[in-house]
Amino acid sequence: MKYRSFLREITRAYEHKGGIKTLCLGALEPEWFSAIQKECSWIIESAGSSDVAERSPVTNWTRPSGRVRQFSLFNTSGDSADTKGDYGHLGDARKKRLVFPQLKALSRFVDLFAPALRNFRLNGMGTSASLNAHEESSITTSPTGSFHIARFHLPIFTNPQARVYLDDETFHYDEGRVYFFHHGCVHAASNAGSEPRYHLVLDTFLDRSLFRRLFPSSPSPDPGFRKVKPEHSRIAGEPFHFPDFAQEDGSIVKGDIQYGRRAPGLLAFYKNQYPSVFGAPKSNP
Repeated sequence: MKYRSFLREITRAYEHKGGIKTLCLGALEPEWFSAIQKECSWIIESAGSSDVAERSPVTNWTRPSGRVRQFSLFNTSGDSADTKGDYGHLGDARKKRLVFPQLKALSRFVDLFAPALRNFRLNGMGTSASLNAHEESSITTSPTGSFHIARFHLPIFTNPQARVYLDDETFHYDEGRVYFFHHGCVHAASNAGSEPRYHLVLDTFLDRSLFRRLFPSSPSPDPGFRKVKPEHSRIAGEPFHFPDFAQEDGSIVKGDIQYGRRAPGLLAFYKNQYPSVFGAPKSNP
């Protein structure tokens, strides 16, 4: 698939009209992935984490249930329990650094996404835990137009009862495989298994260069990241329906996800920056 075609498909998904919700991009070679698992085990046992159920983390609005932990691995403070810098713009990301640069397998993995990285975290979900359905804006506007934020998952420890949900479908992600996960869809996650589930999650600023590095049809930037063939990147989901979902402002939407959301363009930036001109309140960045 060409970059422009991919943008059209993820824009359709942003508007809840089908499109591309998720793709399997490839797998890490076993020795490298085993080293990542060991480093993540050290983080889980030794490092500080935020509790998403508390009000302070920026992801609390996702309505967590059960124990949901987050280790923030890319920030300005060097504290893995610090979630304040998880988001922001490209200029903010350039000030961030890996919290544990001594962990070489993880550093090598992050290099796949450089220099487009926005945030990097290890998300843990205990038994009978979940993040309820919520909708994020994966498109950021600027004075020159709009661009997409792309999210990726690498399952580290999982089980067959761990699921992710994207619009009207549910999926299971396998350990050691890298997935594109369209967080502009209404999405959720749950773990009904008997063991905790841990995923590495990365947000990036999507551009043509990152697309060539990570997606099928082009050479891999690291021989240890074995890309799938384009025809094998699509994964089958199972039907699922959300009774309601949360939006970033805390409001709850009930009913059909196809309520008419439109992808923001250049005009959206100026409406946000100069609300009095357009007769609307200024929204959060």
